[in-house]
Amino acid sequence: MDKNVIRKIIDVIGSGEETILEIGAGKGALTIPLSGICKRLIAVEKDKEFADFLREKNLGNIEIIEADILTVNLKELVKDEIVVVGNLPYYISKKIIGWFLKEKELIKRGFFMLQKEVAERLCSKPGSKSYSSLSIHTQIFFETKIHFNVGSRSFSPPPQVTSSLVELKKRDEPLVKIDNESEFIDFLKKSFAKRRKTLLNNLILMGFEKDKVFKIFESLSIEPNKRPEEIGIENFYKLWMYLRNFKI
Repeated sequence: MDKNVIRKIIDVIGSGEETILEIGAGKGALTIPLSGICKRLIAVEKDKEFADFLREKNLGNIEIIEADILTVNLKELVKDEIVVVGNLPYYISKKIIGWFLKEKELIKRGFFMLQKEVAERLCSKPGSKSYSSLSIHTQIFFETKIHFNVGSRSFSPPPQVTSSLVELKKRDEPLVKIDNESEFIDFLKKSFAKRRKTLLNNLILMGFEKDKVFKIFESLSIEPNKRPEEIGIENFYKLWMYLRNFKI
């Protein structure tokens, strides 16, 4: 990664953090600068060769964890909220964001270099083509912001896409209080499963009775011809709460 980009990332994160966890440390291009802005840096790297390379440097406040981040349980590493940082490859970025959301109780902020389209999906609002179940899931718990875009020439080897640095900052309180998060997220995914269909048609495919859905839509002022990407987070939550009692 270009040194100027690394400097910009460090400036955005700021200094004085207690603990930072870096996903995919590699040869330490970002790891070493990160170690200068926190008391403890946990560098997670699944490639043994890279992990050994970093250990040989004997960097004082850096703890090397040789593991796949998707298998890491934060409760075994930290007790207080941390900051998570990572330059995430496109092919696995959604899975890592899923891990991040699962471990959210111990995370206060996240900074990820992602493919621009994925970053936009995390930050999208209702009415946008990139607004999705992932947008809703993320934004219920985190404020989202894209800080800057990075061209392919800033990386080696250069990817075929533009990247963006996105920040996820945990809210003081979730936008809605969900008593069964996995059930709600499953509902969201099914609601967006066929994006060309209206939300009404997707709900009917899920097994809900058309007449009952119409009545709920009316009470929530949702027009029957609306597509899922046009429905706000609070209305999706209210809709789910109503429909839970009407599943066939």
